[in-house]
Amino acid sequence: MINGSESYNKGVIIMHDSLIDNVEVFDNSTKVKIWIDFVFWMQSGYNESDPETGILIVTFDKVIDYTIPENANWNAISILETSMDQSYVKFSLINDLTDDYLELKINAESITTVSEA
Repeated sequence: MINGSESYNKGVIIMHDSLIDNVEVFDNSTKVKIWIDFVFWMQSGYNESDPETGILIVTFDKVIDYTIPENANWNAISILETSMDQSYVKFSLINDLTDDYLELKINAESITTVSEA
């Protein structure tokens, strides 16, 4: 069951079709939080008693570097794909109002996820 502030750790997380609600930078740029309107029902471990959607908060701690799109209207940004390389987590995004492609990249020492379903 996914509820409260339980960490969501049911394997690989599929973020396609989820929406970014907000991105905030904290603690002199050493912490970045992303609030995602998350599609739980697309996940491999989804149980029909779980909510279909909810908020997933991804927290990046000990941030080394990041690139966040300027002037992004977070109410209209969909996630197309996520990927990782040796240093960065990369979110490939699309603005649903303008069809502009955007990229959000974060290099951090620690990543945690918590659901608010």
